[in-house]
Amino acid sequence: MNWTELRPLLRKQYGDKFNFFNDKYRSGTRRVKIYGVDPNKMKQFIHEQDPNLNVSDYNWTHNCSTHTIKCVVVNFSK
Repeated sequence: MNWTELRPLLRKQYGDKFNFFNDKYRSGTRRVKIYGVDPNKMKQFIHEQDPNLNVSDYNWTHNCSTHTIKCVVVNFSK
């Protein structure tokens, strides 16, 4: 499963309750950080869609704030 397949499933399940941003490592692996929904519920839902996806927790601290956002990170291969 790739991001273009997973994203519509997340929208169907969570609507506008989640946000995300993504980038690519130099290796070509796409990393998507998803936040706004309980990370445990999000990880469970993603693993139900594809148990082989690389999903982990990530605590993101924005540069302009001391507030930490609990995210889920999904790493997709090339």
